[in-house]
Amino acid sequence: MQVTELGGGGGVKTDSVGAGKMFSGWMREPLVHFLLAGIAVFLFSMLRGEEVDASSRAINIDEAQVSRLSEAFAQTWRRPPTPDEMMG
Repeated sequence: MQVTELGGGGGVKTDSVGAGKMFSGWMREPLVHFLLAGIAVFLFSMLRGEEVDASSRAINIDEAQVSRLSEAFAQTWRRPPTPDEMMG
């Protein structure tokens, strides 16, 4: 990128903005820091390489929790939930 200015002596003065200045400007942006941190966390988790057990991702709720959820739904919407809404 070229920056052109009129100098005090009437001549034209040019100053070349280098890649180093542009890079240092970007490195002061918080969004760049956030993205770099996110990439680092993602790469770290990929390199660990542990398999996830599918059964550990299951969510089990008992009848008491279902009735509490049903009561909360009815209190919020002023009607009981339909069977489709209870199944999720």
